[in-house]
Amino acid sequence: MDEIDHWVFDLDDTLYAERDYVRSALTYVGAEVERLYCNNEFSAILLALSAQRHPDPIAQAWSQCMLPEAGRSAMIVAMRAHAPQISLSEGARAVLLELRQQSRSYAIVTDGRSITQRAKIAALGCTDAAFVSISEEIGLSKLEPARFTAVAEGFPAGLFCYVGDNPAKDFFAPRKLGWKTIMLDHMGQGVHTQNFPNDPAYHPDRIIADLREILNPNTT
Repeated sequence: MDEIDHWVFDLDDTLYAERDYVRSALTYVGAEVERLYCNNEFSAILLALSAQRHPDPIAQAWSQCMLPEAGRSAMIVAMRAHAPQISLSEGARAVLLELRQQSRSYAIVTDGRSITQRAKIAALGCTDAAFVSISEEIGLSKLEPARFTAVAEGFPAGLFCYVGDNPAKDFFAPRKLGWKTIMLDHMGQGVHTQNFPNDPAYHPDRIIADLREILNPNTT
């Protein structure tokens, strides 16, 4: 860990399990539907559809329960802003504790909506991140090196490392800038697959199974 001057982390399925956010969001929607429409079946239908990996479980459950369509969009807006019931993984908790004890700052680079990602960051207790880059706020994808250049400009010169989980988009841009890259292998438990593109420019420098592995100075 000491070989790296500045650590930058992805958020979803890197610092916490994204499936926990999905569960939190759907639980919130189910409770709100029960409160507003007195429908006790919606939650069970919604969670069953989610377990079946339905592409849009809320829309399908809404239709099955014949709820007023006008209320669905408002419900989704409320869901995106809800305070999620999520927590850091054990590995992330250990790594961030070590950084804080050493008075070392860190950054977060994540894709998604501003209100949703900010709510997650608050729920995880990561509002002390020195720099947060969210795609909706920046207007650039992670494949754009400018996303990472902006992060680097907020820190003193040194060796940066980006830790993420998605080889399709997480490592290409930071590698172009000369950063180290590490992929957290979620062993098929993540929301998205971890299929590697054929182009090695998208591949990380190292793959780990637990974030605590970066506490070892030999990691990178």
